[in-house]
Amino acid sequence: ENRSLILLGKIVGREKELQLLEQAFHTIFSAPAPLLPCSPALFISGEAGIGKSRLVTEFKHYVQVNDILFITGNCYEDTKIPYQPFLEILKQISLYAPEELSGKYTQQLRYLWVGKQKIENGELKNGATPGENVKENMEDIDHQQLITDICEYILQINKVKPFVLFLNDIHWADDLSIELLQYLINQESVVSSQSSVAKEADTPLPHYSITPPILLIATYRDNEIEGTPNSP
Repeated sequence: ENRSLILLGKIVGREKELQLLEQAFHTIFSAPAPLLPCSPALFISGEAGIGKSRLVTEFKHYVQVNDILFITGNCYEDTKIPYQPFLEILKQISLYAPEELSGKYTQQLRYLWVGKQKIENGELKNGATPGENVKENMEDIDHQQLITDICEYILQINKVKPFVLFLNDIHWADDLSIELLQYLINQESVVSSQSSVAKEADTPLPHYSITPPILLIATYRDNEIEGTPNSP
């Protein structure tokens, strides 16, 4: 029987899905370093009101009880700021970045973090906040390099403080966020393959020679994805 961590009630109709999430969690966070033949990303689809949010909230509590961070990035129907969910993610995980890591990526991520016009001589100006004025600074950015830098930053912080990464309502995500998500999943696949090869070869490895994988979860409404049945 699956007992809910929310009011100790029983989660109805989603027991199988919750079990799959918990299984993926233990596959990622078990010691020693896991073999990962499975996908590093789990997608939860369904119409509004079907129970996606309750399932994820249930799993979030499970993750937190096991002393792992649960990091959330949201997409919004009326907000199409480039990289929107990842702005929220960066704001949260940067709290755990070592000083040398923050210094290394400050320049690369400045367009996302504070906006180009908000940084002068390495200092924040005018009370800049993450994501402010991002739309103004998209034309002169090498997005492929920026996406690479964001992914590297996320993976590097995960070495220091492992976390579960959750993207909510990606049917509303902007194109650059989807591209970044796809790139991150591909990088995760490389990480998984490296872990598997090293494990099978029984090769001793330095502590940080392989980046630990991230459990990535995303929700979307399948009836709002272009090209699916019932899509507008």
